[in-house]
Amino acid sequence: MNIQKKDKLLEVGPGTGALTKQLSLSCESLLALEIDEDLAKLLQEQFIQQRAIRILHQDAMTFSYDKEISYRLVSNLPYHLTTALIRQFISEREHIIDMHLMMQKEVAERLLCSYGKARGWLSVIIELLCEAEHLFDVPPESFQPMPAVQSSVAMKLNIDCLKHQILVCLSIGKESSS
Repeated sequence: MNIQKKDKLLEVGPGTGALTKQLSLSCESLLALEIDEDLAKLLQEQFIQQRAIRILHQDAMTFSYDKEISYRLVSNLPYHLTTALIRQFISEREHIIDMHLMMQKEVAERLLCSYGKARGWLSVIIELLCEAEHLFDVPPESFQPMPAVQSSVAMKLNIDCLKHQILVCLSIGKESSS
């Protein structure tokens, strides 16, 4: 992801904060949106001493972006909300520099599909607005608790101010065969 100290990160769905802590070591500002009230409170307590981290109990689907700030977005997307959140993030692209997203493999394969039955409306939008590519896999053992899917940072979507392109890295999962 190549985080710079001056970067302003937006983490959607930080959960228990494992990634939040690591991200905060590399940037001057991290805003985390957590929809679960109990997790948001836990994170606020956990990071109370870290001035660079701000935790909001907030739904990413209704978040109002500060018009003066451009964020680098990071999220391990809830699999059942992947499409809706990506659509929301793309609609807010003027406030997002790039995105690094984890999702189920089958969803990312559909989003990266350039032809055939798997291709859908979001695939077309991504192709029109972005440059997409598979990046790398993340095995189930990397998570606690371990999911029944293999995840990958699988798609990179580049968006710049002039071409309305967004950098999005998607992590996707494949159902384990065991």
